[in-house]
Amino acid sequence: INLVPMTLDFTKYTDFFFNFENRTKEYLSSYNDSKTGIHIHIPRKLFTNFQISLLLQFINKRENYNYICKVGGRDLNNSDNSYARTRPNKNYFKEIFTDRYSALNTCNNETLEFRLFKGNLSSKTIYRYLEFVHSLSTFVLSRSIKASTDYKDFIKWLKNNKADYPILYKFTIDYIKPLGLFDISKRVERENNSFK
Repeated sequence: INLVPMTLDFTKYTDFFFNFENRTKEYLSSYNDSKTGIHIHIPRKLFTNFQISLLLQFINKRENYNYICKVGGRDLNNSDNSYARTRPNKNYFKEIFTDRYSALNTCNNETLEFRLFKGNLSSKTIYRYLEFVHSLSTFVLSRSIKASTDYKDFIKWLKNNKADYPILYKFTIDYIKPLGLFDISKRVERENNSFK
């Protein structure tokens, strides 16, 4: 299935993927097939080469791997997945070229292709994927990202922008709570109580 280009706002305000899920759930399948994936393309011209390097560094950084796999719904480097690989030991600040089967494919002239997402028909999951790509791109373009590209910095930024990315934010909070990385929810609760 190939879809025409559209913005995140368009998909949300028109309930595009909720309607898609309702219309296709009886005759399409995706999640249970290990060979399906969702690829999201974004315009390459929005980014400088340095910003593309930051995206690549973030997607490929070893310390970010578990979070990236959780958001994308699949293990990127297992033996069943040759469609979206990461390469954590590469210096993306020296070279931004990746091959077609990288988790972030930079081979296309017009687009950057995020290939890290497991196939799915669930609208909520697809919106999470779209919110991740949009938020990570905005994070990079806002110059909030540090050269270290740590996912914890991204999560802190996401907390400040949670109104724009509610599905990804809730998913991320549910992911980090059991890990005890840092408890954003308690901080928010304390902040809210201070106004009473």
